[in-house]
Amino acid sequence: MGTLMHKLISPQQVAYVKGRCIQEQILLASEMVNEMKKKRRCGNVGLKIDISQAYDSITKLSVMVNGGPCGFFSVGRGLRQGDHLSPILFVLMEEALSRSISKAVNDGHIKPMVVRREMMQKKLASWKGKLLSFQERLVLVKSVLCIIPMYNMEIYKWPASVIKICQKIIRDFIWSGDSETRKYTVYSWKKLCTPFSEGGLGIQRLLSSVWPGLKWAFNALKEDVRWNIGDGQAISVWFDTWIGEGPLIDIFGFTSYITDNIFLKVSDIFKNGVWSLTTEIQDMLQNITLPTADGREDELIWIGDLQSSFTIQAAINKIRFKENTLHWPNFDEVWKCAKDTSPLIKQIWFIAACIILKELWFQKNKRYFEEIKRNLQSFKIRVLKLINENGLRITGNQWNQNYDLEIIAIFNMGVRNCKFQGTKSCQWIPPSPGFIMFCCDGSSIGNPGAAGFGVVVRNHLCEVLSVLSGGIGIASNYLAEIYVVICALELAVVWEMQSIIIVSDSKTVVNPFMNGHVP
Repeated sequence: MGTLMHKLISPQQVAYVKGRCIQEQILLASEMVNEMKKKRRCGNVGLKIDISQAYDSITKLSVMVNGGPCGFFSVGRGLRQGDHLSPILFVLMEEALSRSISKAVNDGHIKPMVVRREMMQKKLASWKGKLLSFQERLVLVKSVLCIIPMYNMEIYKWPASVIKICQKIIRDFIWSGDSETRKYTVYSWKKLCTPFSEGGLGIQRLLSSVWPGLKWAFNALKEDVRWNIGDGQAISVWFDTWIGEGPLIDIFGFTSYITDNIFLKVSDIFKNGVWSLTTEIQDMLQNITLPTADGREDELIWIGDLQSSFTIQAAINKIRFKENTLHWPNFDEVWKCAKDTSPLIKQIWFIAACIILKELWFQKNKRYFEEIKRNLQSFKIRVLKLINENGLRITGNQWNQNYDLEIIAIFNMGVRNCKFQGTKSCQWIPPSPGFIMFCCDGSSIGNPGAAGFGVVVRNHLCEVLSVLSGGIGIASNYLAEIYVVICALELAVVWEMQSIIIVSDSKTVVNPFMNGHVP
């Protein structure tokens, strides 16, 4: 009988039916309570039906109208107590009521308070899609449509069936301009929901289920949280990360000692500021250094980024689907390539960038409107030809260096006027008398990669008092910049200096120190 329930029972019922989730009704009830506050013509009415002794026998029903009970009324026949078919028969009995309500809705006697699908399709009317380009439809989806479910999903996650409907509406509108017209695509929805830097469109992806979804998010994020020990009362010895790189249960498993002391807290082995370990725990932690504790409340900290600062965006970025980061060149990189180059090379870079953008646009239109396949070789030849032709208008001088000669040869620019580079002077301002300046810098090859640091100490006469340098292994630029500043401060403490100036070219490192925080 249970295998046939999904065919007999309408989709409005989800309890005791295989493949359906009762949490969806919790979500629906919450939505109805929220919608009751909105004023509508003829008012809103909510019915809460209470069926007593649902598992044993059905003897009477009670109806509540807008929160007020209207008494009980008896039922002629019931179910026998202890019957294994009781839940199934109970759902079948409720099906009569469910279908009666559905019929009243279909006949127009009852109107639903809100229909989410209609709300989205109203926002995505087909006439809007026909008047908008692909980029404009994408902006509409990202700025308006994805906001509709976000208000509800801040509190709970939507059922999978609702998520699929919303994603289908959005996906069809993006590709075809009509939320009810399907168009086959070559990219998966999961990939399109990744950021631009990973080849996606940056659309916010909706996630499904309530409790399973929360457990999944927690399991994905728990690797990036750990406990800073205070008094240890809130920290589980076995299941929380407070020592090492993860929970101890992942290392040792459910041994007999752990099973017998499954609820052991850190406060049980840390008393009066001293670690008091049993022989079994000493054997487990013999190669692990015990952390220090300050006796205050335990603190849960985020280690998902270098600054230990938790943000919602950091959590989303941690659990979302990721693609490999792509390199999207832009005009900023063109200007970087042209920086500190001769006037001739700057003009060549500018002309080349404009010609490539124009030709790419033409290639796209030919592919889209005329269905002409692109030819990379002919595209390169045409770009080189156009740059060479526009070279007749370039009047800038070249510098007498190999880089200029190589660019001129690639684009066949011919003989150009040459101008020698001039030498520019640079200077720096020394500290005031009585102050010592620590010039700090750190960097890595690869970010992260092999990192090092250097410190130059000068007085107000520009004299070099000391230098300090070294390597710190594999680290990022950010860590290297922090490390060198801390080394400079430690050096000032050792020398008992009071009036010092720290100079660093990293704004992300300087700002926290200026605000009284250590990164």
